Amino acid sequence: MGIQRATPLEVAQQIRIFNRKLRMEPALNDVFTYSQATIKSTDKNRVISDAIYLKLEPGSSDGRFVNVPMMTDLTGEPVEGTTTSQVGRERRLNTKYCEAFSTDVSQAVTLEEYGLEALTKAPYQINEQAVKQLGKYKAEIMGRYHRQTLLESYSYNLNNTPHNLALMFSPNIFVAGATFAQQPRFANEPQRVGATVGASPTAAGWATQIATALINNGGAAATLRMLLQIEEYVSTHKYIPALSVGGASRYILLLPSNQCTYLKDPTVIGSMGDIFVERSCLNEAEMNFPNVLGRVGRLLIVEDERYPTLTVTGSAGNYGLTAQYRAPGRGANSDPRDHTQNGYDVGFVLGPECIIDKTDEDWHLEYQWEEYDKFYATGIFATLGMSMPLYKNGSITTATNIQQDSSCAIIFGKPPADWV
Repeated sequence: MGIQRATPLEVAQQIRIFNRKLRMEPALNDVFTYSQATIKSTDKNRVISDAIYLKLEPGSSDGRFVNVPMMTDLTGEPVEGTTTSQVGRERRLNTKYCEAFSTDVSQAVTLEEYGLEALTKAPYQINEQAVKQLGKYKAEIMGRYHRQTLLESYSYNLNNTPHNLALMFSPNIFVAGATFAQQPRFANEPQRVGATVGASPTAAGWATQIATALINNGGAAATLRMLLQIEEYVSTHKYIPALSVGGASRYILLLPSNQCTYLKDPTVIGSMGDIFVERSCLNEAEMNFPNVLGRVGRLLIVEDERYPTLTVTGSAGNYGLTAQYRAPGRGANSDPRDHTQNGYDVGFVLGPECIIDKTDEDWHLEYQWEEYDKFYATGIFATLGMSMPLYKNGSITTATNIQQDSSCAIIFGKPPADWV
């Protein structure tokens, strides 16, 4: 018979040691705001080239919106031969314009300067971490604004007062799995000879046309052959010029992460897995791109972990589309994207000046104090807006001939369900 065991110390009396180093939740990489999780937008080490932004001239912040002009090319046949005079056959130089807007956007957190709660939180330096958290939030929301603009023409803050802009899907759409002839065509855009003119250029009509193309001909995941088709489509069918990356002519293809994984699998017929040599054929500037996978032709492929998705709604003849984006943070509603087999993944081909970034007041910190300065809030505030350069002519309310020559949204079907 052994000695009796000592009585354990009551739970309430047990000493508990806490590690004071406060950890942060990791977030998905964002190719638009990589290494920019700070309040001020001073970090120039962008993954994506600054050439994708249309720079507004000084003074543009004086107005709530800015008109950006563009001169269109000359068309028609020349005067030929010696018997016909040029007089009276001159061509007019025509222009189109697009619009840029800005409005307020902010986020804030509550903190305590002194008192019991402030003292008990002090060892964890929660107050000191607030600015870092706000900077991280700013990077994530700006990344979402980029994708909203490339897919639906405007960052969502412009969908609110005072502008209340109506969102419309990009006029340049490539449906993976459809032939060039089966691609949705936006009405009144410059067309190749013989191309089918699309439906009425209304937001609802255009969404129905895209959704119909997805239902009838779409649903394919990324393959090597498809990448070659995308390069031809954006360059010769959509007239999108290439960017200069390290002195080389390139398009940046933001490819959804699950499409990247499928594309690299050597067991998938039509993949790049058995011929793809990562980074080996890239120049120095391209190799410095975080998340870069490699290059096919002029397509520099960059993995996009925060890609948006589309869901087809409605019924035949009256289809609609719902876009979903990765939200900031890790909350219950932070990832509303459609990851089911019925959803579609969206990538983007980026050319020069594909986003107008009208930042009239850059991100900055402000403070609100209450009750003898015991409680306070710190927040980040900015006045900005992102717009797709949709060039048009006519009045602002009845503009026609919408033209966009700088980016293209690529809509993929999910990889086969039995692939994983």
